[in-house]
Amino acid sequence: MTTSATASPTSGSTGPVRRRTPAPPARRRLRLLADLRIADLLQALGTSVPVDTARRIVVGAAAGAVLLALAAGIVAARAAAVLAPGADVVGLFVLLCAYAGLGALAGETLGRFRSCVSDHPQRDFFVGLDVRATDVFVVHALPRVAVASAVWGAAGLGLLAGSVLAGHGPGAAGTALLLGTPVAFGALTAAGALRSAARPENGRRHFPAVLAAASVLAGAGAHGAVMLLTPLVPGALGPVAGAAPGSVPGLPEPVLLAGLTAVAVVGAVGAVAGRRDLAAVSFPARRAAPLVRRPRLSGPAVLQFARVLGVQRAHGWRLRAQQRITVAVAAATAALLGATSAGLRMPPLPALSDAAWEAALRPTLGFVALMTGLALAELVSSDIGAFRYGRHLRTAVESGAARSSVALGHLTALTLPLLLPALLLVVAGRVLTGALSAAPAAVVLGAVWAATVAEHLLPPPRTVEGTGADSPLTGVLTVVLAAAPVAVPLTFPATDPWIVPLLALTLAGGALTCLHRSLTHR
Repeated sequence: MTTSATASPTSGSTGPVRRRTPAPPARRRLRLLADLRIADLLQALGTSVPVDTARRIVVGAAAGAVLLALAAGIVAARAAAVLAPGADVVGLFVLLCAYAGLGALAGETLGRFRSCVSDHPQRDFFVGLDVRATDVFVVHALPRVAVASAVWGAAGLGLLAGSVLAGHGPGAAGTALLLGTPVAFGALTAAGALRSAARPENGRRHFPAVLAAASVLAGAGAHGAVMLLTPLVPGALGPVAGAAPGSVPGLPEPVLLAGLTAVAVVGAVGAVAGRRDLAAVSFPARRAAPLVRRPRLSGPAVLQFARVLGVQRAHGWRLRAQQRITVAVAAATAALLGATSAGLRMPPLPALSDAAWEAALRPTLGFVALMTGLALAELVSSDIGAFRYGRHLRTAVESGAARSSVALGHLTALTLPLLLPALLLVVAGRVLTGALSAAPAAVVLGAVWAATVAEHLLPPPRTVEGTGADSPLTGVLTVVLAAAPVAVPLTFPATDPWIVPLLALTLAGGALTCLHRSLTHR
């Protein structure tokens, strides 16, 4: 009688031993994950290109981008030598590369790529097949960082080659800056991406920190850009106090080298630590979704109802969209402040007369304020508008709450999210026009009041979720009412000093009346 060759050597066991299939080598694992990634992209694009062909296209596109950046660097260096001989090409490249690197770092740690590994849509599939998170990072995150760094590195190499061919090489320090800046910020971005991959999102974003970081980054970038672009637009800047005629402001190369070295060290140390953390935890456990915090029900009844309605928006996608719009407005305002602090005059182009600048600026500011207000009003009204929470608030009134307090609290909750962007646009208008005016704020705030009035007069159809469906009539009425503070002063300039505040107060009063009426009707 023969025995199985796979019998267990332990006593009392006669069954076969199931040997674990050895894991495929690292190169094969990465290729399988890359093919899966390409297949996902092809499915999203709706194409039937074979995976092998698509892989060659992706590799060719990356190589082509690097070669194109190299050629662009050479052309830029030769053009700068001819058109602006005094321009600080090295400093401008360092500024642009640092700006792009910090933007990529923000995208990997705060933006849409924050959870591309830790909360991947196929995370459970990877865990079930014992796929390592480091391999997923190499396929899904590292190519994005590596290609961006290679493109900027090729652009720096092109600038160096073009400067040498033009007969004015940047020297040892300039060469180190041109070639080292992409590497340093690439390492910093990789460190941030690794840290994000090893630590899942905790369900909340630190909006004040993001707002402050974006404002500082935009302001500093605009300030540096104006200082470095001075020779390219003669006459756009006022004379800098203490500067010699014809001198180009900028930071000394030793200062830039010291800062670049610090960035490279931080990036390298962070990348090594992030790689170790990710390898240790692989796919980190998901954290429980944060609970909606209980509002503090103290103080006047108006504020209590405003807090209750504001809390309903927590962790919603419309709140995130509203915050992104606010960050964009803050960054634009900070960029204007940074540019003017560097000496940028208005209008920025010498060929543009003051009369033409003022004639184009007022409608432009009004249009920007109107579009910002309408975008924010749509988000806020969809979340906590009367159409969605009218029945809840009527229940509060039927339970004994004062109608005036409920209506005013509702209007306060609708208005507060637009207050910060409105104030930022006032500051931007002050920088551009030189005069302080509350008209941009009135236009932004009037948009949400106009949306409230239009929703009451022409209510849209109700969806299954309880929100309002798309209604062309409601949208048109909202735009017409919100555009009145912009269109009327442009059409009748004599009414400019008093018509905008009057129209804003009219919209606010109309919105409050509609909210008050909705508590006892419908």
